[in-house]
Amino acid sequence: MKTEITGIVLAGGKSSRMGVNKALIKLGELTVIENVINNLKPLCSCFIISANSADFDFLDLPVVPDVYIESGPAAGIHAALRFSTTEYNLVVSCDSPFVTPDVFEFLLADSANFLAVIPQVGSAIEPMIGFYSRKMLPYFEIAFSEGIYSPPKILKSAGALFKKSEPEMFEHSELTFLNLNTEADLVIAQNYFNT
Repeated sequence: MKTEITGIVLAGGKSSRMGVNKALIKLGELTVIENVINNLKPLCSCFIISANSADFDFLDLPVVPDVYIESGPAAGIHAALRFSTTEYNLVVSCDSPFVTPDVFEFLLADSANFLAVIPQVGSAIEPMIGFYSRKMLPYFEIAFSEGIYSPPKILKSAGALFKKSEPEMFEHSELTFLNLNTEADLVIAQNYFNT
C-alpha cells in the first residue's frame, strides 16, 4: 500500500433533489461528510474537499473550488487533483457514507497499472468513487479544451480500469454504493446509523 494518498471528497453539488445541503445532514453523531471522511482515514494521509462554498470550513481541511465553473463533477475532480501533492488520490462523493476502506483497497490493488481504477456495478460506472493518479490531469485538460465534461469519457480516454464490483463483496453489501440523493435514501441511511 502506498503511504502517501490524498483523500478527495467531492462536495460541489447543489443537492437539488434533497432541498438542503445533504453533506451537512446528520447520520448518527456526525454529518454525512464527516462519516465519508472517517471512512477514508485508514488509507489517506491528507484530505481535500472539492467545493465551491464556505459550508465546509468547520472541517478545517483545504476546500478547493472548481477552475471550470458549472462544469459538473469532472471539474471538481480536476481542481482537487491540481491541488493534490500526491500521485495517489482516492475520490469519493460526499453523499456516499457506505463506501468503506475495503472498496478502495480493492481498487488500489490495480493502481500500479492504471491511471484510474473505478468501480463498475453491473453496467453502471461509478466515476465519483475511485483511485485517480495525479497523472490524469492532462486527460482532463484535453477533454475540457474539447468541451467534454463527462467523467466516463475522460476516464476511457486515459485507459482507466472499470473494475467489476459486486456490492456484496464489501462491508455494507447492498448499501455500499448508495448515494443520498432523495429523502428515501436518507431514511435508509439514518435507519442504519441509528440502529
